[in-house]
Amino acid sequence: MKKLVFFLFLSLLVASCALFKKQRVIDKATSDMAELEQIITYLASDSLKGRLIASPGARKAGDFITKKMKGYGLKPLGKEKSYIQKFPYKRIEAHMAHRSKVQMDTLDTYGENIIGYHDNEAKYTVVIMAHFDHLGQGQVGFGVMNPSPGETFNGADNNASGVAAMLLLSKHVDSLPKGYNYLFVAFSGSEVGFKGATYFVRHPPIPLEQIAFGINLDAVGRMEGNQLTVYGTGTSPIWDNIITEDNAFDLLLDRQKTGISRSDQTLFFIVNLPALHLSTGKNYDTNKPTDDVELINYEGIEKVIDYTKYILKAAVPFQKPAFTATNEYKRKYADKFKVTLGIMPDYYFPTLGIRIEVVIPDRAADKAGLKDGDIIIKMGDVEVTSIYRYVDALSKYRKGDQATIVFKRDGKVMQTTATFE
Repeated sequence: MKKLVFFLFLSLLVASCALFKKQRVIDKATSDMAELEQIITYLASDSLKGRLIASPGARKAGDFITKKMKGYGLKPLGKEKSYIQKFPYKRIEAHMAHRSKVQMDTLDTYGENIIGYHDNEAKYTVVIMAHFDHLGQGQVGFGVMNPSPGETFNGADNNASGVAAMLLLSKHVDSLPKGYNYLFVAFSGSEVGFKGATYFVRHPPIPLEQIAFGINLDAVGRMEGNQLTVYGTGTSPIWDNIITEDNAFDLLLDRQKTGISRSDQTLFFIVNLPALHLSTGKNYDTNKPTDDVELINYEGIEKVIDYTKYILKAAVPFQKPAFTATNEYKRKYADKFKVTLGIMPDYYFPTLGIRIEVVIPDRAADKAGLKDGDIIIKMGDVEVTSIYRYVDALSKYRKGDQATIVFKRDGKVMQTTATFE
């Protein structure tokens, strides 16, 4: 009888422990879901007025992200041991001048990247990134098409969702593979030409050679039918064996080899670092005031988080994956022109000409002596007044052709000769 009682007691104890463990898992999942919602709701709130770079709303968003990183135990880096990496930024402001003419004024200010570090004493570090800026209230000069001027672009999917996913990964960083250190970066200035990411790769808080690869979470909040796009699968040979159609997450993967997309990991590709960009894709509300919290698929974000963890675990045996350059960018625009100059234009430059955001190393522009920040005003006999005229000019050339390029640098008009590739 005593043995029977003891056996029943032991069985109840084991069952209770299992139930308690299961309840803890449920509680954790519920807590994470609530935190995802809390983060996105705040970042996409009207009070932040669209988080335009260098605006009061962007500053508040940066402070919020900093507090989260501190609370999760991430450490600051850099000489100043700060979570904030400031970078110079010229804000273009437009207002009506005399006789209904629009006057453009330039204000020297700064943007902020928010950076937190977790040290596992590993040899290499993975950068997990997401941009937190958005389009503000449709200000003139930022390429925004807004039928209701002054309406707020809250950017719940783009990209409060990516920031929330990144922060949840940092919250549970102890559960990530110990084979890497982790650098969590919230970029600003993405919507105006990757300003924060550009500054980061030029002034990295750790040497670039210590970075294994990057994972960019940009617009991950509108998953439909388990579909997930992964850009950058051609930036390293290892991705072919990791990013596969047959996966344990039942995800329908759209694998894009190109290392260049309209997001921040493009700058990693430019400095020869493998990088992936995860996204649930564009939708009707992308870059519109209707991109709001009530449309977010939180279960979908959790799937993206789980898939990111899988990528990290699968990459550990390779430590620092080999980098592979891709030619997808050329093929994408082959129907428009046959050559490239080897630059990333500043699509939001508000005045005449094409401002060079980034000169890609060892390409035509670099070999011709052009630099970041130069403003191209003429190519051959074509006056380059806009991005469309720039494309028109390129369409006239073939590989090996040469053209005289007239440009401005620090207000001075200069010229050079480029050989197209």
